[in-house]
Amino acid sequence: MMMRHIGLALLVFAGLSACGEYSGAGVPNRNALTLPNHPNSVVAQKVADTPVSYPYTFVLMADPHGAPGEPVFTALLDQILALTPTPVFVAVIGDFTETGTVPEILAYLDIVDTYPIPLFSIIGNHEEWAPVEQSRANYAAYFGAEDFSFDFAKARFVALNDIVIGADGLTNSQMQWMNKRLNHRPHPDRYILMHQPPPIIPPPWGPPPFQNEQNFYNSVAVYNVRLVASGHIHEFRHLQSGNAHYLVTGGSGGYQGEVLDNPPNQGIFKHFLLVTVQADGNSRVEVYKLGESAPDPAYTVQFQTTVQ
Repeated sequence: MMMRHIGLALLVFAGLSACGEYSGAGVPNRNALTLPNHPNSVVAQKVADTPVSYPYTFVLMADPHGAPGEPVFTALLDQILALTPTPVFVAVIGDFTETGTVPEILAYLDIVDTYPIPLFSIIGNHEEWAPVEQSRANYAAYFGAEDFSFDFAKARFVALNDIVIGADGLTNSQMQWMNKRLNHRPHPDRYILMHQPPPIIPPPWGPPPFQNEQNFYNSVAVYNVRLVASGHIHEFRHLQSGNAHYLVTGGSGGYQGEVLDNPPNQGIFKHFLLVTVQADGNSRVEVYKLGESAPDPAYTVQFQTTVQ
């Protein structure tokens, strides 16, 4: 398999900094620059152009899984539209397709490119399906680099591809790039978005090997990362370690097993997460279940952000 990163490349376009190797050559990009929610660099520019007003909100969700999960995914997107204030952006943290094919990507874009809220699409393992190199090239052609960062207000968001079949975790080059993006002092609030949860929140089938696991935890602590948000496990999970909150939000359409409510740290239900950043720094993450107009208070996570 081709190495995930051939050297460390930095691209700056539309306010987005990216690290990645795939150009997606030969894959049609469907007039990417004329459509609202792809590539991610276009979304980043829209976010950068949004006036900052406190409190502000953003949404985290993951694992629609293409056509099987589309009814749930679109229903959740409708719920998000009803929120006040309107979220600054939505981040779909991976597995928005089943196998990463061009037809599946186009079906997904038919939904998100008509969505009026800026929406990021982060790569997951189902966007790296066999043949892996082709599906990753498909992702690059439509969405850009697999690893990228963007900014809003006092926050820096770093998105990473941490789940390549047979090589989960982060390479040394990715760690160097991530640390450089996190070490950006004008943005004291830092968030990491990546599809597979680090093993500190193990899936029910047990934690897989994770490259640079301890180095990753060290970086989270050193750079005072506020939230590490993932998908992959089709449920809600929360764990606090030091000042960092690790979240799993894999409930936006993919198959789920038994229905289980186990507040405050685990629950199996269709949902999205609404993050509210307050001017006084007393911020929160709330769980909105499918079809419910108010969050479930049993799952609310309180966390600290920088005072305005």
